[in-house]
Amino acid sequence: AALYGIPAVLCLVLTILYRQPLLIAWHTGGLIFVTSAARSYTYTDVLGAMVVAGVLVLLIGVLGLSSRMAALVPA
Repeated sequence: AALYGIPAVLCLVLTILYRQPLLIAWHTGGLIFVTSAARSYTYTDVLGAMVVAGVLVLLIGVLGLSSRMAALVPA
């Protein structure tokens, strides 16, 4: 229930706060990776890696680097 409930609540809060539809969801591939990595790493290692990845994505968005990074990908 938490896998779908938490993103649903975040979607509602962000949509109400910013007055536009904003979606938050788990990516199935990422969930499978985290589940498979759980056998090799401790819970704190996996959690730390997810937090670091989230902070990096946030920084890329806040600094406006996503368009520069997208321009590097050949069409």
